[in-house]
Amino acid sequence: MALQLVKMMETYRGRDRVMRLGTYICMLVGGSGHSPINTKFSIVSGELNACRTTLRLFDDLAMLAVNMRYGLGKKEKNPVLRGLDIFTNLLYQSYYVVEHIAWFSDKKLLKRSSAPYWAAGVAMWAVSLVAEMIKAALRLVQNRKNQVDLRKRLCLDQEEYGSVSEQNEEIRKELRKLRAEEMDKFLLIIQSCADLLNAVNWTPGGYLWSGRFSSAQSGIFGIVSSIMLLYRNWPSE
Repeated sequence: MALQLVKMMETYRGRDRVMRLGTYICMLVGGSGHSPINTKFSIVSGELNACRTTLRLFDDLAMLAVNMRYGLGKKEKNPVLRGLDIFTNLLYQSYYVVEHIAWFSDKKLLKRSSAPYWAAGVAMWAVSLVAEMIKAALRLVQNRKNQVDLRKRLCLDQEEYGSVSEQNEEIRKELRKLRAEEMDKFLLIIQSCADLLNAVNWTPGGYLWSGRFSSAQSGIFGIVSSIMLLYRNWPSE
């Protein structure tokens, strides 16, 4: 496990995910209190979050490369999923631009208020999370159908060739792969739900549960989301 952690920390995405978890842990400990320990952890949480925001200034080209590779999603057979993928790709690309404008405004490099841009960024995050959950749910449905088809093929193959055959092993291998993908989508939905709780909470204007959660509660949701994210992307041995 130690080697896997080191392997993760050697990458930019890995460090960002660990910092994300640290941000929310400090947010939970800092809470809404005013004691010296609360203040210290709240400061650390803010600094870690600011670090992640600054590092995202350099993510545009990487995101653009991913989006260009996907293009119009010709490999995706489901038109609904293809449309959602294109929509979220555009949303993620636009998010970076909006966040950068907010950051430059905070640093007085742009003479405008940053508040509308931070609010727009949070709203875009919330919309993207809903889209990700819809995509995950649709892919879960397709995954289940594929598993049912494979199990039928497995039964037919066993009746014809017995319990051991090359085709039998290939079907079992494909079933294991589908079950792993199924678990990943379940975890993604949990991760996105936890993030959505925070995204709406941080949206100004009093929408839904906006502003109703304390810093400690937001920290808990963020920790759940970050653990799901780390688990889903944990390096293999």
